[in-house]
Amino acid sequence: MGITLNLNRGQTSSAEAEAIVKGYRVRDRLASVCLAGLLIGAFSVGIIPRGEASNLNLLFISPAGQPAASVGSTVTYEVEVALMDPFNAWDILVKTDPTILRPVDFSITPNTLTANYTVPELELAHCVNGVGIGCDPSKGDGPGIVHSAVFPQGSPPAVASVDGILFTITYVSVSILGSSAVTIIGQAIANGNSALVPVTVTDGFYGSSPDFSVTISPTSLTIPQGTIATGAVTVTSRNGFAGNVTFTSDQLVTSLVSPPVVRLAPNGTAVSRLSISITRCTTPGGYITGIVATSGSQAHQSNLVVSVTESTQPDFCIDVGFRNGLTIAAGSSNSSNIIVASPNGFTGPVSLSAYVLPSLINGPAVSLRPSIVTLSSSNPAPVSNLTVTVPLNAPIGTYTVVINGTSGSLTHFTVDLVTVLLGPPPVFAQAKLLWTRYLSLARSTGVQSWTAEVLNKAVTPILVQVVIRGAAIGSTSFTATSQVTMIMPGDITAIPLSTPIPNSFVGTRICFTARLIFGISQTSLAQTSPSSKSGCFMVAP
Repeated sequence: MGITLNLNRGQTSSAEAEAIVKGYRVRDRLASVCLAGLLIGAFSVGIIPRGEASNLNLLFISPAGQPAASVGSTVTYEVEVALMDPFNAWDILVKTDPTILRPVDFSITPNTLTANYTVPELELAHCVNGVGIGCDPSKGDGPGIVHSAVFPQGSPPAVASVDGILFTITYVSVSILGSSAVTIIGQAIANGNSALVPVTVTDGFYGSSPDFSVTISPTSLTIPQGTIATGAVTVTSRNGFAGNVTFTSDQLVTSLVSPPVVRLAPNGTAVSRLSISITRCTTPGGYITGIVATSGSQAHQSNLVVSVTESTQPDFCIDVGFRNGLTIAAGSSNSSNIIVASPNGFTGPVSLSAYVLPSLINGPAVSLRPSIVTLSSSNPAPVSNLTVTVPLNAPIGTYTVVINGTSGSLTHFTVDLVTVLLGPPPVFAQAKLLWTRYLSLARSTGVQSWTAEVLNKAVTPILVQVVIRGAAIGSTSFTATSQVTMIMPGDITAIPLSTPIPNSFVGTRICFTARLIFGISQTSLAQTSPSSKSGCFMVAP
């Protein structure tokens, strides 16, 4: 038919196409389906180019999560936008697990374009579970899928940004067991220049939150002095949890979990071996020791009851001099003492060896000097020096150092933790921190801005945030914080930040100090670079 679309004006570019649109509601539904195919096809194959974003352009499911409802009851989720560049058309698919949460229907009435900006919309795709108008299995339509697409009959709103609901989905609860993500699997939002708005998507969740549990088996052990006992630590995914789980011990008795990190698949299990070393230095009696399993902010503990019985066999003890763990920056080393002792007159040589878990090619390396110590009446507690060396490119995190001691048939171990931090901290590149030194509130709209040029001296990517604190004499202090920025190894990146300066500061001299906060994730921005910059500026009306 030769129909072309002009999303800039929200109308078709030919009289024939315009007639199809005008006749949609009264007579020609088949034509609307064809038109839907043109629009949706343009979205999917990239005929419509992507636009440049001036807002955050958030597309998200609301609420972010809901608990499981009774079987047969209904729940609703909204597809919403916030701080979105002006637009007047969309093509969006939302997916759930239909065995947990099955979509029933959805409505685009009201939506933010029609309700807040009087932009009428022509509904081109209204498809639920693969049934309805504009369904196309090649685009994902099928069980558990909601597909909404609209064609504009008006220009984009003449506003800086758009917020509000696009459409509301009604679901029915199929099962109270398990959980389902509410996932936006297809998103195309078109602005008035025949371009797609780049969006940041946040999905939702239904049911019990993903989590995991940890258990120790057996739950109790009786261990004679001078022996090693074993068990198992099992972690189990709940409600679709997936991710790495790290084990640590409270070390009331010397215990080792190997491997110390396991990967959990959704609704799967993972098992690590638990070893407990009881030497002659362990006082007989009862102990309740715990293994903590951690993943991000989630942590669970399982306890084991250990009964230590006395033994008269000559034996030796092996332990870390100061059990506080070692903290080492990548590219450097640190050391601690390993003490070998005998509580009951044991004499003879003890061979020492050490290794690190997890074992990585670029992970920490260990050495012992000397590797053989001899207990005697004149030297009842010899010491060996343990040195841990961390390469520049070592992954940061927590490692377990295992130290073994062997003498004939007697074998014991002890453990210590090593925390590897990022290597050389970021610095202000060439001492650069730029700002307006004579700030006119009239010309700057009352905002002071800074640009910090930051160099990542490490060999791994890092996240950096610039924090500026300042004050005028006798005035309230202020803090300006930049967005978190990733800087690649060896790169110099300009990081902007700003803060409003009130009229009460006019005529005063404001001084400030800028520092760099860094880490490897949004939740681990806990390190402060020693690099800082200070400056002052005058405030004029």
